[in-house]
Amino acid sequence: MVSSDMVDISVTLQVLVNGILVGLLLALAAVGLSLVFGVMRIVNVAHGEFIMLAAYATFWLYTWSGINPLLTFVPIVALMGVLGYLMYQGLFTKIMDRETLENDSLLITFGVSIILINLARLAWEPNRRSYEFLVGSFEVLGLRFGKALLLAGGFAIALYVGVYLILSRTQLGRAIRATAQNRKQANRVGIDVRSIDAKTFVLASMLAASSGVLLSMFRSITPNMGFEFVLDSFVVMILGGLGSFFGAFVGALLYSSVDHLGGHLFDITTGNILSLSMVFLVLLLSPSGLFGSPGRRE
Repeated sequence: MVSSDMVDISVTLQVLVNGILVGLLLALAAVGLSLVFGVMRIVNVAHGEFIMLAAYATFWLYTWSGINPLLTFVPIVALMGVLGYLMYQGLFTKIMDRETLENDSLLITFGVSIILINLARLAWEPNRRSYEFLVGSFEVLGLRFGKALLLAGGFAIALYVGVYLILSRTQLGRAIRATAQNRKQANRVGIDVRSIDAKTFVLASMLAASSGVLLSMFRSITPNMGFEFVLDSFVVMILGGLGSFFGAFVGALLYSSVDHLGGHLFDITTGNILSLSMVFLVLLLSPSGLFGSPGRRE
């Protein structure tokens, strides 16, 4: 006979793993935000709307035609990359040299976010929508996990590793890192920083879209989902360290795990309080976050 203590430990462990899996999707969005801020010093509040639009695109394609979300993943993410490029060209090319770039980008992207959310409400109504994909669960070491969530977590890990390899092993990645460290010096050695800005913004948009497609597999979709998710992404970015790729990843896993465990052991509100308290504690001990560097580059 299995004791109640063993059952409680098993359930708690299952909640923790679920928190990590959701944290992997949060990391995709947070890494994109962190890259854009680290390279361009742009605070992109509208980052979450790429999540929302990608989730809706996946939902409608699956609902209307029954196309497997995994088959629509690449075209949807590519489309969001194109939208990201158009957004960069239309909104940011003329303000990149402003001393008030951070404040201006915050105001501009907040306005874009509100517009897109309200357009989504008009087009699709604020009702929650979802679709059934990979219904059921897997049992791993006595723990049961939703198939869609496990698949989404696996995809997120693969994407994170792919982006890491791009940043660490390719010429584009070296140029992105050099621009993030010192824009003026990167420009002096022949790096086209404006081109790097555009490519970074496109990459971040595609990461957000990837998170949206994967989230749609097991979560309900609403016009506000991106804004809600990106708020957590900003918190995670601050926790990990502004502009830190690895920090955004670790911060997302920590934040989501504490939030899920707190919600399980106490209640949802207490889980939110505990996760935010952890962020405040880290910032008190290390104002630049877990992996952030103090100061800013020229």
